[in-house]
Amino acid sequence: MTGHTELIELLERVLPHADRRRDDFYDLLPWIGFQHRPAGATWPAEDKAAIVQILERQAELRIFHEHTQYFYGSAVIVTYEQLVDWLLMRASRVGAAQAVADVERYLSSNDIPYTVVAAIAGVEVSAGCELGGKVRIIPFSEVPDSLPKRIHDHRPLDHWPLRAEPKAALILTTSLPRRHEPHQVAILGGFGIPQTLYEAALLLTMSGPSAVGIMAAWPTPAEWVPCGHLCGNFAWSSALWGGEPGRSRLLNNEDLDSARTLHQAYLALPSVRRGALEIPLRRLNQALRRVDPVDAAVDLAVALETLFLPEYGPGRGEIGLSLRLRAARFLATGAADRQAVSKLVHGIYRIRSAGAHTGKAPEKAEGLATSELLQRGYDLTVRALEKAIKQGLPDDWNAVLLE
Repeated sequence: MTGHTELIELLERVLPHADRRRDDFYDLLPWIGFQHRPAGATWPAEDKAAIVQILERQAELRIFHEHTQYFYGSAVIVTYEQLVDWLLMRASRVGAAQAVADVERYLSSNDIPYTVVAAIAGVEVSAGCELGGKVRIIPFSEVPDSLPKRIHDHRPLDHWPLRAEPKAALILTTSLPRRHEPHQVAILGGFGIPQTLYEAALLLTMSGPSAVGIMAAWPTPAEWVPCGHLCGNFAWSSALWGGEPGRSRLLNNEDLDSARTLHQAYLALPSVRRGALEIPLRRLNQALRRVDPVDAAVDLAVALETLFLPEYGPGRGEIGLSLRLRAARFLATGAADRQAVSKLVHGIYRIRSAGAHTGKAPEKAEGLATSELLQRGYDLTVRALEKAIKQGLPDDWNAVLLE
């Protein structure tokens, strides 16, 4: 930029004029405050107007005025005034020279790096951990600041007890081409949760097991991207949402090592096999987040049926015996252990059947309290899924049953 030095000098003169007084209205309503005070400060209008005059003289910066800047899943009509806001915000953190260098870096870049965040409840971690496939899990407190983060984080005036607060986040790194267009089109709603993060959340269900839920997901451009704070699009998954507020499992190093090994084994599977595992993984997740034990038993039964009886279609009649035999043969070796697996699967079906005929779960099934039997059912399903991921399912079930 021809005005490189002039812009740096003016930014350095303007920065000390920041008004950083607390604004309760904006601070307590993040969906409004982030857009108006992204750096927690404001600067005099006349100072900002002087910076705009310098920007107007830079031909390469024309793309930032009344042009559409495209982000991951959204597009925003930007102006010089918004670029000034970003420059002051960035300069207040890294200095004026670096802020201007960031603009020049952006102009010379073809691809823009993004961090895609999936805020999750149900598990938490004390430090970041790589899982595989460019996905890592980090504490939610370490997620880069953005409008979606402020919305889903703890809010002082939010007393809704049913809103679970995310304790961790799944992070995916990716990139998209830099794009600006002279036409003026604003686009929202084009972002969906990447399948990679959706699958990672499902696999984390097996740690514990834990009732993992995706609260929301959003993309955040690299911090050096001009006007990146305007990328505020986000999405959520109805299939992995909800759960019991406040219930969270702290994953220790052993849990994370197991999660990483399982994640990498899953990614190594052919896409067809990964697709076949999605329903049992999702139904296990739903079962763990159910309040009604009958609903949990229904989800567990579906998870086991889709895992062990994939070829069984409608009209096959009684499938309980086939399911018990296959589960017992697949998960146990001795006669006593196989009998225990068979009884456990039968108990899950008894709870489901009682709910269908009486409208409520029995207090006991197969000699166990319903809650205890369901917990064992969760553990059994985790064992089955883990073995299916790492070793695969038999191609010939008859050979397994007759061996």
